Amino acid sequence: MANRLPACLGAVGVLLLTTFASAAPVKVAALLPQLRPNATNELRDRFHDAVSRGLQSAAEITSAVEVRMRLGISADLASCAGSSACVARVAGILRVDGVIATDIVTSGKRYFIRVQLLDAQGREISRAEETCEICTLKEADDAAARASAQLSVAALKATVAAEPEPRRVEPKPEPKPEPKPEPKPEPKLTVVAPPPAEPRPSLTSTSAAPQPVKPALRYAAIGTAAFGVIGLVVGISLVVIDGRPTCDKPNPMFSCERVYSTVGGGGTMLALGLASLAASGTLFYFDWKQRQRPPVRASFSGAPGAAMLRLEGKF
Repeated sequence: MANRLPACLGAVGVLLLTTFASAAPVKVAALLPQLRPNATNELRDRFHDAVSRGLQSAAEITSAVEVRMRLGISADLASCAGSSACVARVAGILRVDGVIATDIVTSGKRYFIRVQLLDAQGREISRAEETCEICTLKEADDAAARASAQLSVAALKATVAAEPEPRRVEPKPEPKPEPKPEPKPEPKLTVVAPPPAEPRPSLTSTSAAPQPVKPALRYAAIGTAAFGVIGLVVGISLVVIDGRPTCDKPNPMFSCERVYSTVGGGGTMLALGLASLAASGTLFYFDWKQRQRPPVRASFSGAPGAAMLRLEGKF
């Protein structure tokens, strides 16, 4: 009997702690309702107050004004619609055990309202839905309060009571890395290459270096021929118009006071043209002769202590 007494006392203590934990009210906060399509902030705040009002009798509710003040500093927190990442942040900021996520879809005077009770990790505990057909704004407000009142706060209490407190784990000191011994430099081997052998000159070598043909004479011949043709054309034209009248009057040979006198200039241009054509023919001939010239040949012969270079060509 004496051995069973400590066990009974321990069981009673655990029962009392569980009872007090379950009797303690959980703290809940309502997220800002998400309205679709987007509505004004006044309408959003009105539904926010209604959702918070509907759950006041079953849980300890953080006031809607305080929630809007704390979450309004961040657009991400204000637009939190129930995802686990933002719910965990909101629960940490407001220090609550759960949150209420509200989604309201409006179409004219028809309202579809859905509320979810989530724990601090974003897991869904319970859900309630309300549909209000052809409703006034006051009736839709009351429907949102009714929907939040249907949420099961008891299930949230059981979830909070069943979760053990997180154990604090002391970080283990990281072992200091042992200094690594510095590697000893390996001796480098230097390879000395022998000097390259000098090439021996061949005793006899013959090469033919083609002489490039310079096109300077050809260009000069073409330019001189073009000038000669221009001189002939201009000279013939001046000779033809020599002595012709310079006006269009009737009987111009006797009525015009002046006539063309261009025979001197025309003769000069004819002489220059003929001379240019003759010079062009001469230049073409020399250019042809230069292209027919054989290339220059070079030969080298040598012996120990003597060498000879011989060039052959026709100039």
